[in-house]
Amino acid sequence: SGIPDFELRQANVLRTAKEIISDQNIASPKFSGNFLVRGMDTTTYAAETVLDTNRQGLHYLKTESANANVKATSPGEKGQDIYVMIQNDSTANRTITFGTNFKVTGTVVGSTSAMAVLHFISNGSAFWEASRTTGISV
Repeated sequence: SGIPDFELRQANVLRTAKEIISDQNIASPKFSGNFLVRGMDTTTYAAETVLDTNRQGLHYLKTESANANVKATSPGEKGQDIYVMIQNDSTANRTITFGTNFKVTGTVVGSTSAMAVLHFISNGSAFWEASRTTGISV
């Protein structure tokens, strides 16, 4: 199943990682060597784009003919991190603002046919921007 053979303690009960993942109805993580591969959630782009923070840790957006405001479904849990990868379309520079449940250093102004990657960490009350890289050629 791809889940390593180890056990975790949850609420003072010894359980396997597979049992915990099954109980929480989340997709089984994939391990490659010693690394966790998070998977990617491709979110539909719209003027009001909502990222489901209960989904995989990498959220991919491709702009389509308009600017957008990105929101999160929840402020996350303390220590939870997510990455947002935004690919700007080839017709014009797009401006992305981050709203509900995000704290950012400013808007993301994309460049045609370029990528931006942002990393956020939650303190339980919001996802705080930890880093961003913009202008990556696609």
